[in-house]
Amino acid sequence: YSHQPVRRIETNTVSGEVIDESYPLDSRLTADLFVALGLFGFAEIGLAIPVIAFQDGHGGDPAGNIQSAGLGDPRLELKARIVEAKGFGLGAGATITAPLGHYTSSGTDFMGSSLPSVEPRIMGSYTAGRITTGLNVGYLIRGEESLGTGDLAYEQKSALTWNAGLAFDVVDFYDP
Repeated sequence: YSHQPVRRIETNTVSGEVIDESYPLDSRLTADLFVALGLFGFAEIGLAIPVIAFQDGHGGDPAGNIQSAGLGDPRLELKARIVEAKGFGLGAGATITAPLGHYTSSGTDFMGSSLPSVEPRIMGSYTAGRITTGLNVGYLIRGEESLGTGDLAYEQKSALTWNAGLAFDVVDFYDP
């Protein structure tokens, strides 16, 4: 579930002061259909298809029409562990998307991008006992495009990305 996953800010080009702020998507419920295959004990390849079960808002359409359900952009995920020692792990990965969501919807409802994207990233982790922490840093490379129409158009550009996580193993799988 995402609450207000897209934010639009209009600023004064001289002062930088916020003139208007709006949220074209009020809420979205998404489930990813995901399959992955581990390779050679250090790599993984996967395919994810986001299924948008519900979304609400005005989107990028001045009339306020928005498709409430559909498919997002499918993702091909590639990951590889580079090194692992004394609880620390370092890896690299990439995500490649295909612009299916945009073309199977009206194009103004943020179901997907009209262009493919690539996101290379570095992944790090540390494990101490049953607790694991992780941090991923990447850069989403995508073509500049304008989403929506008229006064409600939004600019979409490349962006720095990051994710952080914490896991706790309830059951110790390594203990015989």
